[in-house]
Amino acid sequence: MNEKDIEDARRVYAMITNIDDNIGLLLKKLQDLDIAENTVVIFMTDNGPQQNRYNAGMRGLKSSVYKGGVRVPFWLSYPALNAQNVEVDVNAANIDVLPTLADLCNVKVPENRKIDGISLIPYINGRKEEKDGRQLFYYRTRHSPELYNNIALQRGRFKLVGNTDLYSPANRFELFDLEQDPYEQKNIARDEPYRTEAMKKELDLMFMELAVSENLVERPRIEIGTLFENPVILNRNDADGQRGIWEQEEIFGFWRLAIDGGRYNLKFKFIHPVPSGGEMMVETGSFIYQVKNDLVETNLIEMKNIWFPSVKCDFVPFYLTGGRRIFPLWVEIEAVD
Repeated sequence: MNEKDIEDARRVYAMITNIDDNIGLLLKKLQDLDIAENTVVIFMTDNGPQQNRYNAGMRGLKSSVYKGGVRVPFWLSYPALNAQNVEVDVNAANIDVLPTLADLCNVKVPENRKIDGISLIPYINGRKEEKDGRQLFYYRTRHSPELYNNIALQRGRFKLVGNTDLYSPANRFELFDLEQDPYEQKNIARDEPYRTEAMKKELDLMFMELAVSENLVERPRIEIGTLFENPVILNRNDADGQRGIWEQEEIFGFWRLAIDGGRYNLKFKFIHPVPSGGEMMVETGSFIYQVKNDLVETNLIEMKNIWFPSVKCDFVPFYLTGGRRIFPLWVEIEAVD
């Protein structure tokens, strides 16, 4: 760990202390209200550390599909279940939360759609054992799934990892036996060619199912001007455009919007002040709004009482100065009538 890693770790552990304190307050409040016995409490976290620090010996950091990037704690407390200190030895994922809660509450899951997760209650109660192992699929991207990069498939004790390219044969993948090698250090792909090839075919099928899913083929648009959220704040994590859009300023980016016709106030926030003498531009496909900034260097530019028709569009904002296109950090859109 370098000095920056050490300082970042101090902040992380301070945050953990704060979380511990507040979970304690939460659990005490449930006791005070006399509802702890019949209240489900779940604790889980985001995945992987972003810098070098303690990671229980697991390989990889955040953004990796190795265990260090995808494995997270999951604790479920529900005293009424009468399952005392049970450790469930089954591969589980966030997709299991919905069916598990539904099972606990005796609620049927929707039948008009595919539910990928499973209920963990039969395992907690000791009524079920994992046999051949369920299939879990991992990938990490800030864009669309990428074949075969930063992608993995786990079935039971075996895990196939791809950090390669489109034309790679199975022997360029990594295969780990997590029972014998929990820290993913020994690649056995060449020792297990048939298993590796079979799991690669499984991964292909899972990838293709994902790639043609409705919300990737036609990505949902952010709705503007509804009664449910006003104003709407668009941030870079929700933007489309060039790769790396979340961490660069001079880059092409846009948001996919469905705008309800009417008048709006817009605010554009930049990480660093933009120089005077430029123009704030907004392109919507069918027309462009632009405002000159002749007065001052600033990191916040506003457009007020702007009219939009009812339109589905790519909303493209940028500050144009000296041939540079600077993409805002966030945009606030507020309906005013």
